[in-house]
Amino acid sequence: MSEALWTVVWFFNHAVLVYFVLLNGVYLATTFLAFGVLRRLSIALRSIDSVEVVS
Repeated sequence: MSEALWTVVWFFNHAVLVYFVLLNGVYLATTFLAFGVLRRLSIALRSIDSVEVVS
């Protein structure tokens, strides 16, 4: 193949790699964010007296 075609393939491969690295980074960030929110919610719900809520 010609040198120009190999250059296009090389750039495409790296563009796909960068895209997936960024996408997975966003997924990881939202996972940590959700974990923090769920942890705070769990602590908040643990502090509620369940007998008081039921009656």
